[in-house]
Amino acid sequence: MSNYLFIFATERVKPRMGSWFERHSQRSSEVYESQVSPQVALTVISHDLDGSLDAHTKTFFKGHMIDHRAGSVVFGLKGWLRYSAERDISDYVREGQFLRMSWDDRSARFSRDAFGMLPLLYTEGAGYLAVSDSMLVLADLRKHMGDKVTPNEEVLLSRALLGGFGAQQISPETHVEQISFVPARQSLTVSLGKLKAKTSGAALDGLKPARGDTYRDVLRTGAENIARLMATLTQLGEWKPSLSLSGGYDSRVPLAGAVAAGVVHDMQINTQNTKPIHADDYEVASRISERFGFTLNGKSTAGRLSDRTYEATPFMMWALSDLGLYDFIVRPKAARHQLKHINLTGMGGEVIRGNYNWRAWSAVTKALKEPDPSVAAALTRQGVKGLKAVGVNPRSRHASELHYMNYRFALHGGSGRPMQMLGFAPLVQSNLVALAHSRLNERPYTTHYEQSIINDLCIILSPELAAMPYDRGAGGRASKDISSAEVGRRLTRLGGPVDTSKLIPYRVYGAPDDVPAGPPELMLSVARGRGMDRPQNAETVLDLGKKGLEVLESEPLRSIYAKVYTNGRWRLETKNYPLTGAAKDSPIKTVVLQALFG
Repeated sequence: MSNYLFIFATERVKPRMGSWFERHSQRSSEVYESQVSPQVALTVISHDLDGSLDAHTKTFFKGHMIDHRAGSVVFGLKGWLRYSAERDISDYVREGQFLRMSWDDRSARFSRDAFGMLPLLYTEGAGYLAVSDSMLVLADLRKHMGDKVTPNEEVLLSRALLGGFGAQQISPETHVEQISFVPARQSLTVSLGKLKAKTSGAALDGLKPARGDTYRDVLRTGAENIARLMATLTQLGEWKPSLSLSGGYDSRVPLAGAVAAGVVHDMQINTQNTKPIHADDYEVASRISERFGFTLNGKSTAGRLSDRTYEATPFMMWALSDLGLYDFIVRPKAARHQLKHINLTGMGGEVIRGNYNWRAWSAVTKALKEPDPSVAAALTRQGVKGLKAVGVNPRSRHASELHYMNYRFALHGGSGRPMQMLGFAPLVQSNLVALAHSRLNERPYTTHYEQSIINDLCIILSPELAAMPYDRGAGGRASKDISSAEVGRRLTRLGGPVDTSKLIPYRVYGAPDDVPAGPPELMLSVARGRGMDRPQNAETVLDLGKKGLEVLESEPLRSIYAKVYTNGRWRLETKNYPLTGAAKDSPIKTVVLQALFG
């Protein structure tokens, strides 16, 4: 996450709040203060505020936005101010990766992109309310203000589960009873009169095909959007689109969009090839590069950044971004990539074709392998709370996928958010997600390697590319490859390839250089103060994790987390698993306890 903090405070608590600011170092360019109502002052803390906050219009905008309907891409505050001056910004939700906040003397309104690619957390205290993307920062603020930081025992039990479901946010409740998480499809409004926060929005709000639409219509529009976006991203000067290409289905679709738009030679296209596990992906990608004549893993022609450096460790960046929300240690770095790359991935395919097998929440928890009964019960209750919070029936066959969309996808797929906000996922479009959950879907409830909307997109963008081999997958290559005959049949049904004459680039507002990157100094100071300025290695995790066990006093929590810690030691010391690969299976869980409650 590119960290941010908003604090609404009354005059009574300003002295104590001020001592918290004095305790943590900060830069004047990263702090904005204003009396927003007779009773309440607003403090905003974020890196390079001049690039995110406009006091005249009372607007904060950070990140990038995609408006597929209008054919527009918006970068940073400068781009947003130009775009919003020309269009009605209240008529529908846009895609991208951004946070927008506006205020008047009655309320402050926080909204995000259509799929909440930036986390949003809030806490209410005596005389103040704070909003941030960092649970660590909010917990530290509460402690300094003398307010409770209470472990939520049901959440802690549910998060003790080893594996993916226990490694992520499950409901609006968090590890801390007094800190709440805003689901991806919701917005947040803060009443300045009462200093109370209220969330609004449901999982499927705005996700319904228009009257008269057909499967073919929606699919073709979505495919054209992908190709037009790819064409747009090749026209940003020194900034170059950089696609992470695997041998699977999802990342092939943006590549197909580039082929259709005729810009595949203007991109950086990379495939990992450093470990034996990468061999299959690399073989497939190499065959594709040979056929379409682009260089794989070539030298980038992008410009270079002259950005600030951070006195930070990767572990500090993880603590500020993912701690308490997402147990995997896979993204955070302590330095921004120096090349001007617009990062492209196939992320978002799971939101369309499904990731949890299209089932009721009870079926998800019943499928767990021999879980502790109290952990399974807590996970069931938390999942039901999470679904009801966004207006979803937990018994619905769509429940599992709507839970994924609201509580995991953005945390898992928020590409590059700790250090920048320029990660694009062309597949993530509201119209395609609406199609997936509608009766129009010709390929509903797909699981594993069954063909889905994703494959149809690739077929109409580039039939030849769609028919080329894929990686072997768990079931072998035959389980994923699509024959030329099948591609031909689908192509006929879908109305043939996209019309390349329609693939004009989007209009661009602002530039990638207008998007501030990285955390403010105050956030880094909080991480140091909480003891997170350590190397990201097994020794650090096991030391902090052992201390985390000491904060638990009640049973069965203490016994359950003792087993979690023992499992973590076994994975890191006996099996010698890398921390990045083992994190979801327990080593990091007790570190979270120490950081928040220790």
